[in-house]
Amino acid sequence: MKFRCFRFGECAELFDISHSKYPEIDKLLYYGKKDDKIKAYNLTLELNNKEPNNPDVLYRLAKACHCMYDINRRDGNKEASENYILKGIEYAKKAVELAPKNSNTQKWFGITTGANGQFQSLKEKIKCGVVFRDQMNKAIQIAPNDFTLYSLKARYQYEISKLSFFERKIAVLIVSDLDEPTAEDAIANCLKSEQLAPAPWKENQLLLAKCYIEAGEYKKAVEWLDKAKAIPVVSYEVRIKYIDL
Repeated sequence: MKFRCFRFGECAELFDISHSKYPEIDKLLYYGKKDDKIKAYNLTLELNNKEPNNPDVLYRLAKACHCMYDINRRDGNKEASENYILKGIEYAKKAVELAPKNSNTQKWFGITTGANGQFQSLKEKIKCGVVFRDQMNKAIQIAPNDFTLYSLKARYQYEISKLSFFERKIAVLIVSDLDEPTAEDAIANCLKSEQLAPAPWKENQLLLAKCYIEAGEYKKAVEWLDKAKAIPVVSYEVRIKYIDL
């Protein structure tokens, strides 16, 4: 199978927007570069002013806020970054209340809450992580074939697997039902995502390589890094993440 790449983001086959209710916004959010995502935020904000109680618009606005949070975070503007993610949480929470059986509302409430954890103390960060975990599990129950959810769950498992013995002891005191996933658990979900994805996904493959490194399986890590390297680096987020690895 050939994967034909377009000017928007990685491979157009990865995120199918052919049946989207809002194709212009989704095209910018999924495949856009930095300026495209800023445009998507403004378009979604305008749309929300017209349709303030539409969960499909609200979760997209939460996603757009997450993009703005990420852009400002990477540009070193901590205050703006935190403000955007707090707005995103508000939009996502409203979307979940309006459409609790929509996997995207559940997913973006989890993503925005999880992202907010980086601005918090260790205690609050762990709580945000658990919300992220629970939201991904809820979303998977609703949409078991959504490949992005397994990669997101793997990201949580990877981060927890890296906690030190001391951090784990603190975490258990804060959250009684804290699970103890291993790097192998994260690998399994990354592979599940890879299996379900309609096209190679650079971000997931980079995460998979990190998980294999954490598990001490360096040969496999190099294999996945080589696979990820073969996918064109186009989108803003993937370019940064690939350089940061």
